[in-house]
Amino acid sequence: MDQDSGFRSSAKEKFWADGVLEYDQSFKEYLKSLHFSAVFGSGVEFMMEKLMLVLEIRYCLGLVNTIKDPKPGYSLKYRTLMIMAGVGF
Repeated sequence: MDQDSGFRSSAKEKFWADGVLEYDQSFKEYLKSLHFSAVFGSGVEFMMEKLMLVLEIRYCLGLVNTIKDPKPGYSLKYRTLMIMAGVGF
């Protein structure tokens, strides 16, 4: 288990209809600028003659509510699933 933290740089909501931007609004003022997560994951490496193949999976579980002033019962926590593959030389 590991930890992760992030900094919000923007928060925008956009809506397109038939290729036309109908709605574009920021909701940055409603969210906290930092978030913290617990990270769980595992990975494997396959050694070949001249290459190394790497597969990894991680899950980030948000630990804090990112809404600035939430109403009772409202919560927004980040949850992220990452699947990574790589080749080493």
